[in-house]
Amino acid sequence: MLKIGGIVVLLAICFEGTAQLSPVRQALNRMQKGKWKSAEESLRKSLLKDTLNPEAKLIFSEFYFFNENPSHNIDSAYRYANRAMRDYSAISPREKDRLKRFPLDSAILTGQRRKIDSVAFEQAKQINTEKSYQDFLTRFVDAREHPVAVELRNEVAFVDALKVNTYQSFLDYLTKYPASARTGAARQRYEKLLFENKTRDGTLQGFEAFYRTYPLSPYRNVAEKNIFEITTASGRPSSFMAFLTEYPSASFRSRAEAILYHLLKEEDAPEVFITLTDSLKQVQQAEQVYWVPVLRNGKFGFIDQRGNETIGPQFDNLPAEYLCGNLKADFLTVAGGIISRSGRWIVKGPVTEAVDLGSGFLKIKKGNCIQLVHKSGFVLPGACYEDGKLLARNFVAVKDRMKWGLISLTGRILMSPQYDDIGAIDGLIIFIRNGKKMIVTVDQVSALLEKSTLPSSLVFDDVQRLAQGNYLVRNATLEGV
Repeated sequence: MLKIGGIVVLLAICFEGTAQLSPVRQALNRMQKGKWKSAEESLRKSLLKDTLNPEAKLIFSEFYFFNENPSHNIDSAYRYANRAMRDYSAISPREKDRLKRFPLDSAILTGQRRKIDSVAFEQAKQINTEKSYQDFLTRFVDAREHPVAVELRNEVAFVDALKVNTYQSFLDYLTKYPASARTGAARQRYEKLLFENKTRDGTLQGFEAFYRTYPLSPYRNVAEKNIFEITTASGRPSSFMAFLTEYPSASFRSRAEAILYHLLKEEDAPEVFITLTDSLKQVQQAEQVYWVPVLRNGKFGFIDQRGNETIGPQFDNLPAEYLCGNLKADFLTVAGGIISRSGRWIVKGPVTEAVDLGSGFLKIKKGNCIQLVHKSGFVLPGACYEDGKLLARNFVAVKDRMKWGLISLTGRILMSPQYDDIGAIDGLIIFIRNGKKMIVTVDQVSALLEKSTLPSSLVFDDVQRLAQGNYLVRNATLEGV
């Protein structure tokens, strides 16, 4: 009994020269002795004699499978194994019985191919590239390792996409492997990198183009937020009106309306109420009458001047100044926080002080911290400022670590705290640092959101208002208007 490559061969001769070997058995004998060239000649002679020859093709598969063979070739071994299986399925049952003595049957043929598949898969793993796994999947189509090879190929391809790290690399990955376990992660990275690429200039034009071009993007709302904040950065009522006209279905519509409502309410501009939502119309109507506190079952509530209950009794106590009635403010400080006239909470939690800055903004003091809150309920960024104020009704100035910065009315940081003070004269914004006063316009400040910089051409020791549009400026002993 002789084993070659896992196939057991029963040799019918006991010693050399007593019988004549068939070409296949000659090939086996020569392969055992490492005579690869003559073994190949014997196998080809056998195939010329009989083309329907499963045993010759099986041994040819073994011939190419041996690593010691200079002609070693996994693809050729696989090809001959498949040919042997086709030949075996085509021969008669009688021939199959005869081949059992070789030995050769379907189990041996299947085992040969699986052995080749396994070696080919290990080679692909050693190379460990997308191409090596794809080549394995393409060449060894019936291998049991297919599912694992697919997973490994997809993983290596994902890592390759990560190394490139562009939206195009992940789009290519998603196109090639839509069923991959990494599809979710690839999709997230694609969407994020696409958004960053298309809006990298940070301009209104870039965000608007993305908003129109990619309506299904999960970052469309981020684009809309930037559009909203950039277009309204000046804080002018007209900018909010323009946004509402251009984006009537925007998710930021309610915030734009709330800010606009409070801006125009102070200007007594009734035309704005045409565009208001029902909820803001109710707020506007409620603010037309004064309120009176009532006490029932130990709880305070409110009624309006007509005796209608506006907020049911629910508060343990009220500020002393509320007890006389005639309340006309559009917010109320109560136990537990601050509420609007509609009964909606603006701020929850204990409040030390609430100051109305105008244009819908409140300066809320909690302990030693100042927060800036809009009466509609949204909070400007920053949980603990030292101070805050409204500038020219266009911006909110905040103080942190003894320095002042600027925030837009929508809550976008325009400038981090870095100036000794920031003031306003009419429509001009005055930045003060080291005793010098730099004059800029509202538009120049709002342009900061598009990565602009403040002009520094108008810097003076002092600036005073003479009349609307005329200002006295001084540098040392020099003065001008």
